[in-house]
Amino acid sequence: KAYFDGSDPRYLQIIRAQGYLFGGDHAKAIENVRDALSQPSVVLGTNTRRFIGVIGARVLAWAGAHDEATNLLDDLVTRFPALDPPKSRVIVRGLAARAATA
Repeated sequence: KAYFDGSDPRYLQIIRAQGYLFGGDHAKAIENVRDALSQPSVVLGTNTRRFIGVIGARVLAWAGAHDEATNLLDDLVTRFPALDPPKSRVIVRGLAARAATA
């Protein structure tokens, strides 16, 4: 499969990470992103990896793990050149600034 597949367990882990983030448990959110990223892919194709990585970077940034979010985006733009590295860094900095004032 070369398309996004919601049955991938990593997808569920990222959704769980978002839930922890929105619930205010930043440590659990970060833990769930890390877990999702460390699991092997059970779905062939790259769309799921991109989705999990981009959403994971957002969760990490909002949860306060700004350097980790930036490193993740750097890794993603290396693997998927269609993602714009400078724009990705601006997004992380913006999320970090908003999270700091929230």
